[in-house]
Amino acid sequence: MIFEEFDLNKHNSHKVAKLIFSVDSKTYSKVFKRNEKAISAIEKLLLAENDFNINKKYNIEKNIQLFVVKDENINKNILGILDAEKGKKSNFLYDIFFLFKNLAIGYAFRFSLIYFVDFLTLSNLNQDDYYISELAVDESQRKKGIGTKIIKKAIKKAKEENYTRVILDVDVSNEKAIKLYESLGFKIFNKKRAKFFNIWKGMYNMEYLV
Repeated sequence: MIFEEFDLNKHNSHKVAKLIFSVDSKTYSKVFKRNEKAISAIEKLLLAENDFNINKKYNIEKNIQLFVVKDENINKNILGILDAEKGKKSNFLYDIFFLFKNLAIGYAFRFSLIYFVDFLTLSNLNQDDYYISELAVDESQRKKGIGTKIIKKAIKKAKEENYTRVILDVDVSNEKAIKLYESLGFKIFNKKRAKFFNIWKGMYNMEYLV
């Protein structure tokens, strides 16, 4: 597998947006009502977050890395994505400001709802944590051990960069994913749940001690 940092000029942004959607399709579908509308909104946000001129204008220090995982064969198909965050999360209010500055109001409002629920349910991070915020494998490539390889790659990267924990969050109903993470050495250290505007989320916060 090949890991490449997401590049607007190199990678298929719509394909990447579809993979991000698959991470939490239940929430996206509820907020945006239609799957294609949600994927389109995610792609627009993705483009804004990775636009050099916007980042320069708002002096964004990039502590988030979005990796595209590709096949090593000649076609180099996209197999999945890994979105990783180094240290503490960015400021919640700034994230909302960024949404309303760079997206249509309707999209910004819907993402704000998702961000707020995430704020209540996702892990609290320390500066020396390596956080896996999104991990997805293309539907056609599942059950091939690709997800396991991506997680092991993230753990290796965290060790190389001297982080003390690898953190991820998993829906309490996703028993298959929980068992996979536990088999790789992750342990549940907290449980959070929240309901906001009919969006209910229950999450296990899991950690791997490096």
